[in-house]
Amino acid sequence: MDKSTANGNSTRRSDSQSRPEDRTLTELVQEQPVVSLAIAAATGFVLGGGMRARNGVALLALIGQIAMRDALGNIVSGALGNSHDG
Repeated sequence: MDKSTANGNSTRRSDSQSRPEDRTLTELVQEQPVVSLAIAAATGFVLGGGMRARNGVALLALIGQIAMRDALGNIVSGALGNSHDG
């Protein structure tokens, strides 16, 4: 019988059974530091009142355009790369 923690989760779990949500915040930051920094910056921007200023909204729109261009570029290059594998 497995021992359980106070929240009901088993303390005995093999690596093959671990789920991504079992990672700690520290592990997530170490694995994806740029994404973590972007999330922290966006949160600070919104909570700090950056959305209320005209310049803040313009900055957010600019960053959004850059992010979308990068994401679409990755999608297109991935699709083109996969089509040549056949």
